Amino acid sequence: MSPKRSLLALVGVLAVAVSLAGCSLLPGIPAVNASPSTAKPIIGQCWNATTTQAAAWADWQGTAATQCTGSHTLYTYQVGKISGETASSWADSGDSTQLSPEVQTKADDACAISKLLPHLKWNQQLIEQYFFVPTEAQWKSGARWVRCDVGVLATGTTLDNESFTALPSKISSLVSSVSSDPVRYEFCMNSTESVTDVGPLDNPDATLGDCAKDPQWKLATRGNLPESAGAPFPDDATANTESTKICSPAVTGDGEIWLAYLPTTSGWASGDREVDCWVGQKQTSVGQTA
Repeated sequence: MSPKRSLLALVGVLAVAVSLAGCSLLPGIPAVNASPSTAKPIIGQCWNATTTQAAAWADWQGTAATQCTGSHTLYTYQVGKISGETASSWADSGDSTQLSPEVQTKADDACAISKLLPHLKWNQQLIEQYFFVPTEAQWKSGARWVRCDVGVLATGTTLDNESFTALPSKISSLVSSVSSDPVRYEFCMNSTESVTDVGPLDNPDATLGDCAKDPQWKLATRGNLPESAGAPFPDDATANTESTKICSPAVTGDGEIWLAYLPTTSGWASGDREVDCWVGQKQTSVGQTA
């Protein structure tokens, strides 16, 4: 998650706190028993990895594909192609473990999650997308495929220590669930801190919450600051005015407040204008009303 400034406004009060914070259904198929370092992936394969591993690996460094009827955390929904790349390596010139910006962009484009979940909503952020490129040896031999995987984050863990929940044996069950039970995959947080003291992404002890069980915080809406490219970084007064327009309509009760996460100075310089609006239940801690 890209760093954002947080801007907190109480309902009916102009109170601001600014800080740095940060398709068709695809059936599962039997596992291929080839070495993961040499086998080209196939749509419908299932895999096991932790969230840390999945986020850190540019090329797949885990075990071979597993049976989808058994426990697994990742599912390959697409095997795309990285076109037009003639470089001898996929790695960034400054970090041999990271993809170059060009490869990163093309891989991301090839792995559009809409290929699996065409009705996925922007706030269903428990659904995570990952992709893996060939090994360096395969790349040097001309391989340009990219493996596109999906995983689902488990509630009850912190953002710094996320874990996956097990995927169903048939990916069609996940596809159906995302449409029929969308709240299950929306982004909510719980913490032991009052919503008037700290935001959901600023508290390292806050955990992913179940949006169907009266969470403390819920990602409610989003919008964009109206300033054009090249505009100066907005001061607090301007940020508050514009964020109020975007976020305050998401508040529906007297016991709620809104909080906006805005671009940082570096993000602004790169063209980020997005505002993420969270709605919090005014309480001193989880389970206690103010």
